[in-house]
Amino acid sequence: MKQLLRVVATQQPFFLIVLLISIAGHVVFTIVDPVLIKYLFDEGLLERNHTGCVVVSIVFVFFGAGIWLVFFLQTILMQKLKNRITQHLTLKMVAYYYTRPYQHIVDHDSGYMLSRVYDEPATIASEAVDMVIQMHVYSLICIAALLVSLYLSWELTLFLLFIVPMLYYISTTFRSRIKQNHKRSKNKKLRSGT
Repeated sequence: MKQLLRVVATQQPFFLIVLLISIAGHVVFTIVDPVLIKYLFDEGLLERNHTGCVVVSIVFVFFGAGIWLVFFLQTILMQKLKNRITQHLTLKMVAYYYTRPYQHIVDHDSGYMLSRVYDEPATIASEAVDMVIQMHVYSLICIAALLVSLYLSWELTLFLLFIVPMLYYISTTFRSRIKQNHKRSKNKKLRSGT
C-alpha cells in the first residue's frame, strides 16, 4: 500500500481532487438513489400522490443526468492523472536508462528496454490509480450504504447483518461438497451417455 501511495503521491494535489470527485459522486449516488426510490414508492405510488410521483420522477431524471456527468468527469480526470503519473515514471526510467552501462543495454534487445521505459510505467500508473481510488471509494460506499439501509429499515438491516455472515459461512462450508457431488453426477451422466 505504501508503494501505491508513493506512486500517486507525485501528483498529490490533482490526485486529491480526483479522489474527492470520485467519493462525492459515488457516495451521493449511494445515499440519494435509494431514498428517492423509497419516496417515489411510499409517497407517490402507495399514497396515489400523482403530483409527488411526477416531481420525484423528474428529480430522479435530473439527478441521474448529474451523476452521469460527475462519473464522466471522474473518468476523464482519472485518465489525466494516469497520464501525468505515467509521464513522471517514464522520465525517471529514461534518466535511469542513461545511467546504465553500455554493455547492459547491448546485452538486451531493443524491445526489452522500450518495454521497461514506456510500457511498465503506464501499467503501474493505471493499476496504482485504480487501486487507491477504488479502495477509498468502495470503503466509503459500504459505510454510506449501511447508513442508508439503517435509515430505511433498521430492523431489516440488523437482520441482514446477522443472517448474511451465517449464510456465507454455510456456503463456504458446503461449497466443496457441492462441487464434488456435481462433478460426480456430471461424470456419471457422461459415462451413461446421457
